[in-house]
Amino acid sequence: MAEWNLLPHEEAKLLNVARDEALIAHADHAYLPNTPALAALFEPHEWVREAMRRAFSLGRQAGAHRAREEIRNALGVK
Repeated sequence: MAEWNLLPHEEAKLLNVARDEALIAHADHAYLPNTPALAALFEPHEWVREAMRRAFSLGRQAGAHRAREEIRNALGVK
């Protein structure tokens, strides 16, 4: 497992997204929770959480690169 350096509240947000998506997808997958109460207790597979961490980290990096580019453009720096 890679180290993504996510803060606890970021990890919690990702877990909540995974739980929400599991509830939405339950019609196609019987093992997923089918009520909000069950979804709140659901623990997604580690590979799902790892993929979400990676996507979050890559998005954060892309956002940082975009911000630097916009700052350079605003300052007229090439």
